[in-house]
Amino acid sequence: MHSIVLIEDEPPTLFMVKHLIESLGLGFEVVGYAFNGDDGEQIVREQMPDVVITDIKMPGKDGLTVIRNLQAEGIKTEWLILSGYAEFEYAVQALRSGVTDYILKPVDPLTLQTLFEKLGKHLSDMKSKAEQAYLNRLLHEGEVKPPPVTMAGTRLIYPLFVAAGHLTDSIHDGEHIARRFFYPNPFEYSQALRQSGIEKWWNVSGFACNQQILFLLINASEPDFAEKIAEGLMQELHVSDIPVNIMIGESNSNWIDSEKHVHRLLCAMKERLVSGLSQVMREGISENQHEPGFELEATLARLAAMTFPQIRQQLNLLARQGEERGMTQSAVELLMVKLTEVWNNRYTKAALKPWDIQEIMASSIGLSDAFDRFARIAEFTFGEEVEGEKPLSSSVELVRQIEDYLSRHYFTPITYDSLQERFGYHKDYLSQLFRQAKGISPNKYIMTLRIEKAKNIMTNQPDLPLKDLSEQVGYEDALYFSRLFKNMTGLSPSAFREQSITREKQAGGLA
Repeated sequence: MHSIVLIEDEPPTLFMVKHLIESLGLGFEVVGYAFNGDDGEQIVREQMPDVVITDIKMPGKDGLTVIRNLQAEGIKTEWLILSGYAEFEYAVQALRSGVTDYILKPVDPLTLQTLFEKLGKHLSDMKSKAEQAYLNRLLHEGEVKPPPVTMAGTRLIYPLFVAAGHLTDSIHDGEHIARRFFYPNPFEYSQALRQSGIEKWWNVSGFACNQQILFLLINASEPDFAEKIAEGLMQELHVSDIPVNIMIGESNSNWIDSEKHVHRLLCAMKERLVSGLSQVMREGISENQHEPGFELEATLARLAAMTFPQIRQQLNLLARQGEERGMTQSAVELLMVKLTEVWNNRYTKAALKPWDIQEIMASSIGLSDAFDRFARIAEFTFGEEVEGEKPLSSSVELVRQIEDYLSRHYFTPITYDSLQERFGYHKDYLSQLFRQAKGISPNKYIMTLRIEKAKNIMTNQPDLPLKDLSEQVGYEDALYFSRLFKNMTGLSPSAFREQSITREKQAGGLA
């Protein structure tokens, strides 16, 4: 509902306009009115309406003076002029004062309807953007402030955490199998979210490219209505081989607690997500407990004593068993990390790090896919022959070429597939070869390079808009870039700018 304050010195005209507006059925409500400018100003201060409609010619303080006074106090609203004066000078003065539109008396109902249809859409868009911006700041910038008036109240909100594919950190977004899963936004046309029991809903990007967070304002009395919505969303989203998981959170009426609540949902999903399986889960309820599918220490001992062909066979067996029993992603990663530690201690050629395991999970659809990629790295670690592998003498040159290519094309889309196509060798081999030489994967190398370039740009051009900055360093989505920047530096881009400006001022003062 959009609120209006009416200021008009002629009561019959005021009540006629009030009746016309509220009878349109366009979601407008007159929350206050006054018959002179002084009273009108006070009511506007008290109500802070979305729209102020004021006559121009009134005894004492005229409408344009009212507008200027309130604007000087920082009050932002949509200003409409209501007057029988159609002279050009009044229209010019009104427009210069930031007036949205000009209504002539006597008021024509059709003209009024057209105006308020347009105004209603404009206000709804503005409020939606303000709400969306608030949620983005709340979840991704740690803002602890009350929500906009349109989101305030004691109504219950149900958060839903939605993830496609495996859960990984945002630094692996470039290789994530589901990096384009939520583009275009599938919720905009969702039938599940259009059910009558949902009063309103919002969706925000999660903490990585394959995650989305939904907030549902539910007015249905049905006890399991949130589960019904989640099941409907699952049917709409699960249309490919990429698994989808939805975690339903407990209802909450405090928006400020939402950031911590969403993180709890993410942690709960990490514990229960089964590799390759789609499921709807409820916070605090674990109906199906999934076993790892292996005994960790015994499995490690066996794998450590095997040759590479035997390891590959054992990993294939584990994948089959895990798919039958439902092996969690956390169990899969734990096995890979522990086995990697064994290799790193035994072989000087090994150069695997925990984030390399995350990279494997990001680019894998399910368990078999993940173990297959892990086996390729194991093959390289053991020094077995890899198809197309260059002799050692030329490996150094190949790494140099990759590094040079990344340095010169950091602002363009680069994936492991594109590196494979350019250099003619399997992406896993190129990744491991680069990792061995540089101690960092190509994916993390280019992210680090982009962040450093962004720092330099912000230092030299502190007023550059965030969207332009993100595009200059290779990211189309400014929000995603902002999230990644904070993940890698601990500061949001705006906080980094402020820090840089402060340092520059301090350095100038010392000079």
